[in-house]
Amino acid sequence: MLLWCSCVAVVCCGCVEGRLSCGAALITIKHVVPRAILSEGGSAVSLSGTGFLNLNTLACRFSTKVVLASFETSTLICCIAPILNVGSVSLEVSNNGVDFSSSATAVEALPPVIVTGMFPPAGPASGHTLVNIYGSQFYDAGVPARCKFGEEMQSVAVLVNASHVRCESPPYAGVWAVDVAISFDNQTFIPTLQVFRYDPVAHLMRLSPSTGPQFGVTALTAVGTSFQNSGHSSCRFTASPGAKSKLSPTARWLSHSLLECMLPTLQIGRYMVQMSSNGIDFNPHALTFVVAPLPAVTSVSPSAGSCQGTTLVRIAGFHLSSTGSATCKFGDKLTPATIDASSEILCVSPPYRAGQVALEVSSNGQDFSSSNVLFIYSPSAFVLGLMPRSGPVDGNSCLNVTGVNFELSAAKASPKLSCMFDDSVVAASLVSSTMLQCCSPPHAEGSFPLRISTNGVDYTRSLVHFEYVRSPMIHRITP
Repeated sequence: MLLWCSCVAVVCCGCVEGRLSCGAALITIKHVVPRAILSEGGSAVSLSGTGFLNLNTLACRFSTKVVLASFETSTLICCIAPILNVGSVSLEVSNNGVDFSSSATAVEALPPVIVTGMFPPAGPASGHTLVNIYGSQFYDAGVPARCKFGEEMQSVAVLVNASHVRCESPPYAGVWAVDVAISFDNQTFIPTLQVFRYDPVAHLMRLSPSTGPQFGVTALTAVGTSFQNSGHSSCRFTASPGAKSKLSPTARWLSHSLLECMLPTLQIGRYMVQMSSNGIDFNPHALTFVVAPLPAVTSVSPSAGSCQGTTLVRIAGFHLSSTGSATCKFGDKLTPATIDASSEILCVSPPYRAGQVALEVSSNGQDFSSSNVLFIYSPSAFVLGLMPRSGPVDGNSCLNVTGVNFELSAAKASPKLSCMFDDSVVAASLVSSTMLQCCSPPHAEGSFPLRISTNGVDYTRSLVHFEYVRSPMIHRITP
């Protein structure tokens, strides 16, 4: 069926029986893209159908507003929507600008999109950051939404709901801040007034400590490069590929190479650790962190020492492990520790005031046992005199050794009160804080220093000597 217009029409299509006439084929509209547009105008609308003619009067009518159309093919045209009232708007097409189709086609005119925020505001230059854009009056136009980063880089967006859009940042060869825009009709991009910053890719190099207890309060320091001060830093702990991860409860940016994360509550085992500067993108290379039981101390030997420190203390207990950060704590003083072949911890006591202190151990230098095993500090002992000053090389001379600081508390704490004659050690008994008794062992003839120990480990520096002499021999009795 053909529709004919009067001869006064702007466009004439030919002459019929000597009369100048114009006409247009019947127009049908099959599809409109997008189905929703902004009421503020400017949206490009594509219409597919039949009967479109390449005439300069080709037009679209949005409700009562007529705009010229752009001819693409006989089955495809394009129109720029004018400013419209919010709501459903009828859309028809005319080849001559006068006679419009009656296809009952409609588009939805929507209020302007409002963007209120974006997270995260930054990501690595490698791209693939999941960017969330928030606002109101987001809409589904029937085509995939898109995000644009800068002038050219685009990515497909997901319309979560009317106030949330999600898209991935494309890779970017450089470090720069770019404007972000969104499009719901795949044609018109709406500025979000948000800026996305591309940062260098962060690399994790070392963890300190590399182990921690199951129920400790461990501050984990991540060492690496290109850490950003975004306020959204985080560390992620994963037991195995595909397993559910746990994030650090708090994280603190220290520098571009240091990040401090608090250890979450984890089960005993090995975990892969990754860090993030924006809380979304985690570094690709993970490091291992070991969660172990908290150490426990059962005994220490010796259990007493000098206030001057330097006592080599051997500690036995449970879950003692050497990670390079093993530490002893005497009261509130820390000292490095090592693990010997028998899995006992060895450490040297630091100087401390006289009295009892709790001796605890840690595998990572932060989280300590709470066994409350005591170590006693006493003033250093000094030998002032002894009686007798000499005895036979056969030994068994019982001596009274006098001095100061033969503390009863230290001596009772350690059953290893002893005397050292040259390099021979014998047991001693405590008489008072200024006297002890011991018997000389056999020794070669000569004068040798006498030293004492209240703990069996630390011996005094003494200027008092004991002289070994030959035993008298009786050759003859007269009369």
